[in-house]
Amino acid sequence: MTTTNETRKVYGISNDFDTLDIGMKQSTLTEVMKMFIADKRKIPARLLEDLKKVKKQNKKRMGYTLHKDCKNTRKALKVYYKQYKHLDKYYPKNLDNITPVASLQRGERAVDIEKKYERLIRLKCDSHIFMYNDDTDNLMWVKDELFRMIKNSYDKSYREKHIEKIDFSIGDVKWYGIKIEEEGEGVMMNYGLSSLANEMIWGFTAVLDSEKGRDAMYDWVRK
Repeated sequence: MTTTNETRKVYGISNDFDTLDIGMKQSTLTEVMKMFIADKRKIPARLLEDLKKVKKQNKKRMGYTLHKDCKNTRKALKVYYKQYKHLDKYYPKNLDNITPVASLQRGERAVDIEKKYERLIRLKCDSHIFMYNDDTDNLMWVKDELFRMIKNSYDKSYREKHIEKIDFSIGDVKWYGIKIEEEGEGVMMNYGLSSLANEMIWGFTAVLDSEKGRDAMYDWVRK
């Protein structure tokens, strides 16, 4: 949305950061930084890093006045604000000693698992459960209906025997998993989680962002 106000223009923004031109990216990140300052929150390191990169790329020093009276603009800024809150909590810095071998075994479609993790965190919004999809070699947020499907797919004795908890860390951040131990041979490595956690994780694992939430879901799905 664009309106004219005598000597200047003000602009609405998209909540898809990749579609913005470099000047709009700088203006947007600057506004998001102001939101953290206004809330008296620490400015996330990822935000400062991204703003520094964008300023360096913005050689023509393009800039815009954002139309914050526009509902879509306010909504988009809130999305970016939440993204950087999540990045600060779950992906505050690049991962050290990541082992790409597990993901590379997936062949040509296995590309940069850490970048996929960053995108996952950016897309978190209000989601709490994620999983690695072996078919697409990708990470994705899922609804809690997933556990209803699991509960309906196995009888109680099987669930009690084969569903277990698993905790692991990605970088310095701890995650809480619910794992289904399949019977028989041919259980596949969970390539995405193994690469990120730098340890071998086998089979289907749904990952939750809190221990309390995981424990409650674990108790429910096994009943």
